[in-house]
Amino acid sequence: MNLSGNTTSVWMDVKPTQTFDTLNQFVECDVCVIGAGIAGLTTAYMLAKQGKDVIVVEKFSQIAQGETGRTTAQLVTFTDFSYTQLKRMHGDQVKLIAESHRYGLETIGRIALDEKINCDYRSVPVFLFAPREEDYEKLDKEAQTLLEMGIMVTRHARLPTKGLPEYPCIEVPGMAQMHALKYMYGLGDAVERRGVKIYTNTKATTIDEKDAHVEIKTAEGHLIRCQHLVTATNSPVSVLTGVHLKQAAWRTYVVGMRVEKGSLPYAIWWDTLEPYHYVRLVEFPDYDVLTAGGEDHHTGRDEKGGPDVDTEEKGETPERFESLESWAREIFPQCGELLYKWSGQVMESADGIGYNGRQPHKDRSFIITGDTGSGTTNATLGARLITDLITGVENPWEKLYSPSRLNLRAIDELVKEGAAAFWQFKEHVTSGDVENSSEIANGSGAIIREGLKKVAKYKDDQGELHRMSAICPHLGCVVQWNGVEKSWDCPCHGSRFDCYGKVLNGPAVSDLETIEVEAADL
Repeated sequence: MNLSGNTTSVWMDVKPTQTFDTLNQFVECDVCVIGAGIAGLTTAYMLAKQGKDVIVVEKFSQIAQGETGRTTAQLVTFTDFSYTQLKRMHGDQVKLIAESHRYGLETIGRIALDEKINCDYRSVPVFLFAPREEDYEKLDKEAQTLLEMGIMVTRHARLPTKGLPEYPCIEVPGMAQMHALKYMYGLGDAVERRGVKIYTNTKATTIDEKDAHVEIKTAEGHLIRCQHLVTATNSPVSVLTGVHLKQAAWRTYVVGMRVEKGSLPYAIWWDTLEPYHYVRLVEFPDYDVLTAGGEDHHTGRDEKGGPDVDTEEKGETPERFESLESWAREIFPQCGELLYKWSGQVMESADGIGYNGRQPHKDRSFIITGDTGSGTTNATLGARLITDLITGVENPWEKLYSPSRLNLRAIDELVKEGAAAFWQFKEHVTSGDVENSSEIANGSGAIIREGLKKVAKYKDDQGELHRMSAICPHLGCVVQWNGVEKSWDCPCHGSRFDCYGKVLNGPAVSDLETIEVEAADL
């Protein structure tokens, strides 16, 4: 298990190789990076190579404890949007999208080689297959779009692997995969060798951009003064709403099952369903693990039963793992013992690509977010773009990924997501999940209405009750209980808090307000 949730991913068998200090004094630097995931450390690495004095601050006690440790580490030139959709929204710029993600996957391989990081980096093909006849036309359109972009595509009448279903597919070569935490721990060593100072257990709480510098204050009251700030925290930590209104937080689920070596080729498989499913193999010495992901839904929102479902059905339920496992075993009969189950959070942009670059209305602050299902490559291309912006190098992707952009071709998606987020404020006037604290099982949580307010209550394994405000400190939405990761998740903009109300993910920068236990709860 890592620190951002209750479940354990396939990568977490590998333990950290480093320990880091906590910031306990005033410091100055050229660039401060908030967040020690793949986006933050890659940015620090690239800036350090350009001679910049860089520090990285991370609220967790170790690097890669956020969503980086929950990825499936597929290195592809695709996002969650098909290129047919991307072409409709971005026109001829789809070639730049493919080019930039190609840069991302190749750069990860190059860094691994240069820094001697043994992270199981491997070139693999992607197979996009259509399990339903009604999706055959969609598959053909995607193949045609890719061919028009100059991308090599091979059509197959069926999946070209023995024992798999006879589904038509297209094959795109030259993608890649890696072991997420082997890469991250190696990257942590590499940035330290280049003079970057990493501070863990160091939470940034306030950010103040001035004319000549940026000041960041930590939870312990220490000050960081820098010329430029890079926020690389999955969703930017901020009370500002510009970027948050243009992206939505989604939960995605992964199961890992043992397969015998040689029973499946190393490849990446995606289907054409919506939301789609995705599969890859992870290498172990004596066997492989087939990881299958999917069953995505908006963070903290019910996607199945409507507004009046019970708490157990409001989103993050074990049934999603069961559905995913059943799907994977049907397509890949080679699957054996179930070994892993975990979930993660993805920020989906309105127009299918990341928001990477200068923060809106700021001169010295930059962000990397909106990964839209391609967190590893978006993080890496975002690091390159921001490094170029800070060092004054012209980058052809600047306008494409600008966080200030408003893509009118994606206006329908913007309106839909904005309305869905706004509708979550109805939770202020609805009843609670349960009526009484006695209905909450040990190790679980629920929202309870107390007069005009809603209270988030968590009952620990010993039966002790912990009370906190159910109102997210970002913009005031009512959080929901995530029974899989044992966290409180905000359905509006994706802020997440642990079971005791401590903030895990932005945009919120502060914890849920603690409320004293009342006599009725004793």
